[in-house]
Amino acid sequence: MGLQRVPLSDFSGGLNTKDGPFNLEPNEAQDLMNVVLTERGALEQRTGKTRFDTSGAPATSIQHIRNWYPIGADKRLICSIDGDIYSCDTSGVLTLLFNGGPGSTWAFEQAEDVSSVDTLWCLDGSNAKRITSAGVVSNWGGAPPTGTMMRLWKNRMCVAGLSTFPQRLFYSDIANPELPNTGHWGTNFIDIKTTDDDEDPITWLEVIGDYLLVFKKQSIWQVYDSNSFANQRLGGPGCEGRFMSCVSEGRCYYFHRSGVWSTSGSDTPVYEAEAIENYITDNLNHVHIEKARVTASRDRRIFVALPFGAATSNNRLLELVPYLRRSRREGARASNGAWTVHDYQVSTLATFRPQDVDVLIAGDTTEGLMQLFDGINDDGVAIEARWKFGWRAILGEEPYERLRRVNVEMSGNCVVSVFTDFSPGAVFSEPVATTADPDGLWDGGTWDDGTWDTLSNVELRRIRPETRGRYHCVEFKNLTLDQSFKILRGELVIRGGKEH
Repeated sequence: MGLQRVPLSDFSGGLNTKDGPFNLEPNEAQDLMNVVLTERGALEQRTGKTRFDTSGAPATSIQHIRNWYPIGADKRLICSIDGDIYSCDTSGVLTLLFNGGPGSTWAFEQAEDVSSVDTLWCLDGSNAKRITSAGVVSNWGGAPPTGTMMRLWKNRMCVAGLSTFPQRLFYSDIANPELPNTGHWGTNFIDIKTTDDDEDPITWLEVIGDYLLVFKKQSIWQVYDSNSFANQRLGGPGCEGRFMSCVSEGRCYYFHRSGVWSTSGSDTPVYEAEAIENYITDNLNHVHIEKARVTASRDRRIFVALPFGAATSNNRLLELVPYLRRSRREGARASNGAWTVHDYQVSTLATFRPQDVDVLIAGDTTEGLMQLFDGINDDGVAIEARWKFGWRAILGEEPYERLRRVNVEMSGNCVVSVFTDFSPGAVFSEPVATTADPDGLWDGGTWDDGTWDTLSNVELRRIRPETRGRYHCVEFKNLTLDQSFKILRGELVIRGGKEH
């Protein structure tokens, strides 16, 4: 039988651990780590992480961060660190603002006070503080409920998370988070529940469009009237806990122990983690599930930090790219985006704009702040990146296949490995590298005012495994310090039959 060519021209499907390795689409992986996917279907090793803080960070992990861009003042990150409140400026210097009780985690929300002064409001379940743009901390005026979560919605501050009123949502007067000046804001509250014996507590609040979303563990509620606080149940499940939701492209994404869900704020929640459902449920450490965190980047990617295995802190960062279609199967939902996984260890994360570009800042699980997807290594440690395809039997009528070549259009350095007939180890491996481009000019082509760089580090490489087997699987991998790879497309060249 003549040579058969099988294209590897699209990596946009991401990780799929739910379907069997024989049932994967050509653009899906049965295993991957530390790679990113592009809209054009290319596969890239992710960049690294670099230290963001430069001084003042205490030697312990950071539980929560959020960006704050006060009107007329410097941009900053506000950090909750073991009950204390710190401010981090754009150069990475941390300054202690308030010394609180150890063990608590602060929630922050930005809103103007009654005098139209831009203010950051802070709650930790026991204390209520306010911070001016000058960094002055004082008590939250009036008698606010000392909950653990809050959101500004239609110019009212909404608070929940009181242990004595677990289903109760409190709200301030319009345009003044310090009124009414009566205990727990007087009669400004509503209990979110269906019956008197509904004891499922409120776990988190989120704002999307015109609605305030109130989460419980098993349900999600839409508050649609800012005067009466009339509400309706959208469905379930709800959100697992604090800091576990984000809004991107008109959808709210949130984490529940069953996986990642989303809603537009007015529809029934949709399950977004179908492709990796068992990967989450089989590995999640439920004992430390409260440490999970969710955020969105400015390029519309959703990040979910989780503790896996025996880890007591988050040791996996799951990345969902909602606009990449995971599967081309008939009937598959286009909104089921592609998943990848990174071994970043982060305790919290948020977008921040220290200069003119939004970056992803994370709290390290040990101490300090890191900038993710930056640099060529993980703070001095090599990045182990890999992509492993599903098993393939290209020529179904032949007893054996011979993999003659793996052709790869790529740049950088990686190891190409071939597995046959479910072998746990590779039967063939070969390092592959391209010629490094010595300058930083754009590659190839012409431009109106001249010629772009004629050099390009994207090259075609031909690997000759000459392996035989009924089934084949190919893996791209790299674990060399300060080296990376990018794969644009590939091709398998196969010949069938025992004697070939």
